[in-house]
This record gives sequence, structure tokens and C-alpha cells, in this order.
Amino acid sequence: MSTPTTADRIRSAGEALIRLVDTLAHAEEVQYLRPVGPSTREDTPERSQGGVSRPTEDIALDERRLRVRAGVISAELLLDDLTANATASADELTAALVDWAGTRA
Repeated sequence: MSTPTTADRIRSAGEALIRLVDTLAHAEEVQYLRPVGPSTREDTPERSQGGVSRPTEDIALDERRLRVRAGVISAELLLDDLTANATASADELTAALVDWAGTRA
């Protein structure tokens, strides 16, 4: 296996970032909504016993919705870290290039 080139790394990072941003945009829109598919509670005898309906509680505690919410939080934190790291790396590289080029008269 060959070592990836800088262009390969840029392309790969760009594709991953675009996918993350697209997915995050969709997840951000639905993170507080009731999941589309039926919940596991709806497929159990608990539902047929005629218990009290608690739709807000059911939505708030739905594990599928909570997974989406956790994913949104994780992605947002990753983007914050990525931005900070990319900025620091770019500053470091810029300073190294300026030092490499030297002062021109």
C-alpha cells in the first residue's frame, strides 16, 4: 500500500467533512421530533393494555431520538475541535513558511 499524497489526504478529509456537515444538517432538523417508525413500546402488550398515553414523554425518552441528539452533540464538538486544530495548524505552518522564506529586502 502506498503512502497517501497530500492531495489524497485533502480529498479524503473534504469528502468526510462534507458528509458530516450534510448529515449533521439533517440530524439537527429532526433531533427533537418523534421518530418516523413505530417505537418498540407500540409493538408490545403494554400498548394494548389501555394505559395512559404520554406522547411527550414517549418522544422525549425514545432511544432512537436520543441517539440522534447524542450524535448531533458529538458532531458539533468534533467540528469545534476540528476548527481549533485546523486554525492552530495553519498558523504554525504559515509561521514556518514565513521563517523559511526569510526577510526580503
